[in-house]
Amino acid sequence: MTEQDPARIGPFRLVARLGRGGMGRVYLGREESTGRHAAVKTIHGELAADAEFRTRFTQEVNAALRVADAYIAEVLAADPAAPIPWLATAYVPGISVEDAVRKYGPMPAESVRVLGFCVARAVSAIHAVGLVHRDLKPGNVLLTAQGPKVIDFGIARGVGDEGLTKTGMVAGSPPYMAPEQLTTGNFGTASDVFSLGAILHYAATAAGPYGRGGAQELYARALAVGPVVAPELPEAIAVPVARALERDPNQRPRAADLVVALEQQPGEKPEPGWLPGNVTQEILTQATEALNTASAAYRETVAPTQRMPQQPPPPAPAPRQAPQQAPRPMPQQQPQQQRAQPVGAAPGPAPQGFRPPYPQSGPPSHPSNPRVPYGQPQQAFPPGYPQTPPRATPTPARPIYQNPVPGYPQRPGTPPSGTQYPYAARPGATNGMGTAGLVLSLVGLLMPIALPFGIIFSGIGLSRAKPQRLPDGPAKAGLAVSLIAVFAWIIILIIVQNRT
Repeated sequence: MTEQDPARIGPFRLVARLGRGGMGRVYLGREESTGRHAAVKTIHGELAADAEFRTRFTQEVNAALRVADAYIAEVLAADPAAPIPWLATAYVPGISVEDAVRKYGPMPAESVRVLGFCVARAVSAIHAVGLVHRDLKPGNVLLTAQGPKVIDFGIARGVGDEGLTKTGMVAGSPPYMAPEQLTTGNFGTASDVFSLGAILHYAATAAGPYGRGGAQELYARALAVGPVVAPELPEAIAVPVARALERDPNQRPRAADLVVALEQQPGEKPEPGWLPGNVTQEILTQATEALNTASAAYRETVAPTQRMPQQPPPPAPAPRQAPQQAPRPMPQQQPQQQRAQPVGAAPGPAPQGFRPPYPQSGPPSHPSNPRVPYGQPQQAFPPGYPQTPPRATPTPARPIYQNPVPGYPQRPGTPPSGTQYPYAARPGATNGMGTAGLVLSLVGLLMPIALPFGIIFSGIGLSRAKPQRLPDGPAKAGLAVSLIAVFAWIIILIIVQNRT
């Protein structure tokens, strides 16, 4: 916020900027009566002086008030006739499809499918009241954990309205506009369907139906070639998107038909985790930063709480048994804090005996009951209160037994210094690998092919014996038998070869 920004608009106290567009600024506001946050959109002064533009903005307000859907940002209040026209919608903590794809790349096929039927429902609700959005694009669809939200009815108008667009003026975003809007300026419900297909195409491939490039290049490609469906489009959305991007508007389906084509079951809703993890984390981060900024800015604008003058402590009665002893000082009373007054109300003294509410952390829920951060921890005893004197005689430290140490008795069962505990196998434990190695070594006396396996198994059994406290006798015997058998078979082969 700067000095040029208004402090409040209507019932909203403005606390931060959310963005700036071609028509005006968008602020983060807080409604003082309910504590609800809102996105307050204002119009530039030069545009507000234009009678034609003010008529269009009045139509935007009327259009937004007529449309109600779970995937459209709710309108809270508006005043198109004010000196600075404004429109307030519910604050949606999210990230636009354009920013999500630009930062994290194309979205998964399932996320694009859910995005498709949710936005198709919103567009169908717009068409149901006889309106056309006319500026559907990835930047006007916000991704939230509960589902997408369609925003910005900046140039929405009725199908039969005329004379609200200047000659030669193309209203919309060319990379996502239908061919008929680019060539003749005609529009209809089918134009919104084309823009919806372009949004899904961009979300899945990071490119619109006219490809990538500058504005002039895309405009020329749209007129010469027309929309082209990318071959890498996911199969789950390829057919509905291809139908929505038909060059002939009469061949495109209705928005309600796209809802049916993209839903897996009627009435389906976005489930938790419908977005990739990095996008969800980005949404939570932005929402936390925005709300923290709003809370901090709001606390700075609220009148500081006033404190009552500190009262002297009451005199303590003298003890009866020992009048010569000075009375022990009592802790001073903490100063009473006055309840925070609502914004605009005159502050007054707090009633006697009133105690402020226990401080809580987080954003303020209402001006009449603000939440404040936890303060410094209070001392257990106030200054001047007699403390417990330290112990006069320290407790002797317990002796640490070191073996052997002269002067200290040796613990029973402790081996002498420098000795090691002997290795002892667990009672009843068997060494399966060592036994298998011994058996294979014995078989190798008759079949030499078993000798390598006998050596391997005996070695494994011997390596496991000590760590696992297993008997190592079978493993050692297997290795010995295997070596004897190897030498015996070598001698036999030499004798046989000499005779032949």
